[in-house]
Amino acid sequence: MDKAKELGASAEIVKVGEEGLDKLRKTQELDARIAKAMESKDKEELGKLFDEAEESGLESSKIAEVKTVVKRDRAAKDTQAKLAESVKSGDTDALNAALEKAIELGLEGDEVKAAKAAKNKFDQEKEIAGAIRAAVKSAKGKLGSKNGVDAGDIAPLQAAIEDALDKGLAEDSLYLKEGNAMKDRLEQVIVVQGELEESLKGKKTRLMKKALDRAEELEL
Repeated sequence: MDKAKELGASAEIVKVGEEGLDKLRKTQELDARIAKAMESKDKEELGKLFDEAEESGLESSKIAEVKTVVKRDRAAKDTQAKLAESVKSGDTDALNAALEKAIELGLEGDEVKAAKAAKNKFDQEKEIAGAIRAAVKSAKGKLGSKNGVDAGDIAPLQAAIEDALDKGLAEDSLYLKEGNAMKDRLEQVIVVQGELEESLKGKKTRLMKKALDRAEELEL
């Protein structure tokens, strides 16, 4: 820029040139650090350089390369975490989405193998527990009706649970837990309904208050 000043270039042109040279120098320095981190396969350093490049807005073929590498690495880590979480929680929708992403990224390894095994297990459980899921859905509809529920509404759910267990549904299955939880809820609702009816007939205010409190707890 000294030569430009000597030739009488305007201050604005000199400023633009100095900024361009500074950007070029910073880009070259960043490229050199990226090349070194790539050679040593230092993922932590590459991540820092990626963040630095994003913040600075600098661009080059090396920077583009590190962005591709780091974005894939971060996506892989995120996907692996989601695989583990969905296997643990039994969230089949999240598991399927994570597996699709794993396939897209070309991921392999223990996490993916475990997730695929879990998916097969969940799919088998879902098929075996079809009657439980249908009975739970029907029970939810009964709970929301004006007529309330009775012992006859529990029978189909109990039968579905017993049938699924006979077919080999695991005792720790989320579908079984959901079925048993709904069965317990129906039983509690029937008790509360009985208490309310008794309190209304005998005008027992204490019993009525107790029943109303329990009804509120059950979100009736």
